Amino acid sequence: MKKIIAILLVLSVMFVAFGALPGNATLTLNSTVTGKLFHGFFAGSLADKAAIKDAETGTNFGDVTFATAIDMETTTVYSIGSYAFYITGNTDVVVNFSTNNRLSSNDSGVNWEAPYTLAINQIATGGPRAITVSAPATVGAAAIGEAGTTAATDTSILTTGGSGLGYKSFDLTATFIGAGNDLLPEGDYVGTIVAAVTAL
Repeated sequence: MKKIIAILLVLSVMFVAFGALPGNATLTLNSTVTGKLFHGFFAGSLADKAAIKDAETGTNFGDVTFATAIDMETTTVYSIGSYAFYITGNTDVVVNFSTNNRLSSNDSGVNWEAPYTLAINQIATGGPRAITVSAPATVGAAAIGEAGTTAATDTSILTTGGSGLGYKSFDLTATFIGAGNDLLPEGDYVGTIVAAVTAL
């Protein structure tokens, strides 16, 4: 009987010692996602997200010079590359193109301009982030090349809203008026399109 009482005492001490359960144990995992925002012009067409990401890491993305000779005395539609935009950052932005839609030269001592129509055609789009496209189908005048200087104007292309990934790409073409540009004097004619990103 003493043996049974001793065993019961030992068991009761064990239950008292191990009866309280420990608190929770927590394992915390951390990761930081860096926001991305890149945009630029590209010599070719960018058909999807993978193409946009690949282009951004290459040497032909960002600032691009159109390498094909342009005959401004024809109405040929010139494919002048594409524009791509990619965002994961939390700051919403607006993108504007600034251009006067003209190639100009002052090689003759007087500034001459040859206007063109810029066509903007959306190719790729995706991601959960809302991106409102405001790009018009075409931008530019069809006036005959003439002496003078035309100031650049801003054209709204897109505005982002929300969070997460959003991307777009646009193919760009330029069409000159052809007839009438034969009055342009000899010279090297240059024009630019500047894509500007501004935080909202």
